[in-house]
Amino acid sequence: MNDVREAVLKELAEMGETPCLGGRVSEKAAAKLLMYTPEYFRQKAADGLSPIPWKRHGNRRYYRLEDIIEYLSEDDGV
Repeated sequence: MNDVREAVLKELAEMGETPCLGGRVSEKAAAKLLMYTPEYFRQKAADGLSPIPWKRHGNRRYYRLEDIIEYLSEDDGV
């Protein structure tokens, strides 16, 4: 899990994205980390089918860094 966390933080740094207080990242950054296009990811969230929970702040969605790391760490059993 630490390897995944380090990889996510490195990827965020390369994007120029800094997690907000509480470990939240923007929808665009979350989409890129989960290997979705931002448009597809936004549409899935709007339809209620987001792969991870989100929190609205104003008119934007933010995703917890821990949820992203957990999602990326899951083993599909393959």
